[in-house]
Amino acid sequence: MSSAREKIYEPGVVNPGLPAPASTTSFWHSDPHPLANHQAPWPVVPVDVVVIGSGITAMSLARTLLRKSPNLAVVIIEARSLCSGATGRNGGHCKTMTFANWVDRKQCFGVREACRITELEHAHLDAMAAAIHEDGVACDLVMTEGVDAYFDQASFDRAVRALKDMKAYLPQIAAKHKIYTDKEHIKKTLKLSESCVGAVTIPAASLWPYKWVTGVLGR
Repeated sequence: MSSAREKIYEPGVVNPGLPAPASTTSFWHSDPHPLANHQAPWPVVPVDVVVIGSGITAMSLARTLLRKSPNLAVVIIEARSLCSGATGRNGGHCKTMTFANWVDRKQCFGVREACRITELEHAHLDAMAAAIHEDGVACDLVMTEGVDAYFDQASFDRAVRALKDMKAYLPQIAAKHKIYTDKEHIKKTLKLSESCVGAVTIPAASLWPYKWVTGVLGR
């Protein structure tokens, strides 16, 4: 999967609208959590925090708040069942797009801020794994390697230039990436088609997001 945005979508935010009244059932919900449709009584007194949604962001926020202040009154509201939105429909392929976005970030925010954003982005993988292990949640976590495959020479060349430029400022992060142009290696080891002109590998992970989120919120 290439991190290049060309011919995929125009950069920007698309309003997803309200949840569809008759949505499809996600494979990742094939074994619903026992509390998937739990509804607590609506609070009759003011609460400290209301979290809208019950996906990975909501879970992370609630988890962090309650660890720091266990006595906080936190309410999570969801349009459908627990973790029924984008997180619960996600196959759990987790990797960064840092080098693909490096040039844009440097131009928009300057080198210093681009470095901070990149460091934050790369910190997520280890932080996520640490949280899963700390909570003891069985969510099929596997630390692995992600592959960005390029089938257009111009896009691949831009990616390589961006990675080399990023290396000048963040060598420790750039070192986690590997560039491949050898056709035999691309085909036999990376299992990519002959039309692939190059690839970049990066640290990644795979997991079952629904199991992770419900494993934490279910408690």
